[in-house]
Amino acid sequence: MFMRNYLKEGYDIISIHLSDAISGTFNTATLAASEFSNVTTINSKTTSRGMVYLIKECFEQISQGKTLKEIIEILNNKTSKILTYVTIDNLNNLVKGGRLKKTSGLIGNLLNIKILTKLEGKELVAVDKVRCKKKLINALIEKLIADSENKIKNIHLAHALSDEYLALIKEAVLNRLNYNIDDKNIVVTSPIISTHTGEGAVGILVELE
Repeated sequence: MFMRNYLKEGYDIISIHLSDAISGTFNTATLAASEFSNVTTINSKTTSRGMVYLIKECFEQISQGKTLKEIIEILNNKTSKILTYVTIDNLNNLVKGGRLKKTSGLIGNLLNIKILTKLEGKELVAVDKVRCKKKLINALIEKLIADSENKIKNIHLAHALSDEYLALIKEAVLNRLNYNIDDKNIVVTSPIISTHTGEGAVGILVELE
């Protein structure tokens, strides 16, 4: 375990992980950490760039001299202030991953069905199913408006080769929410996420005030 060297030097460790709705890493890390009294695992309840919000918060609280207990409480509370949506353009990878029946995937693709999902608890939940890209973006914006209550602090986008969607999302967010998504906050997503979602998917990671 790579943490052992730091533990020998007397450090306390906070280990922040991908949502357990997507990966088993958090559960594995928690099991490993149970052998040590000074290792705490955090379920980010989000993905990729959403975890950056927690890492920055952790660094800020350490810089302010907060205690370990205080930092852990702050991070766990902050997970509820991160919204994670994923727009899915093509259903093929959901079929291959066993999350959708082959017949449903075939019919969905033929009908040009797009899915808006949201990470809620331990599940990636389908919150809307629409036809065509523009309707998917509109569904995303409506959901974001309802969930954020105008308390948006930051938005990052993580995508799987989704240039057309990125342009549509940026335009809609600017027009409807008066928020400009900086290009530096747009990244290609990780292989783990893109394997689940397939090409054309976009993760929308929102930090609330």
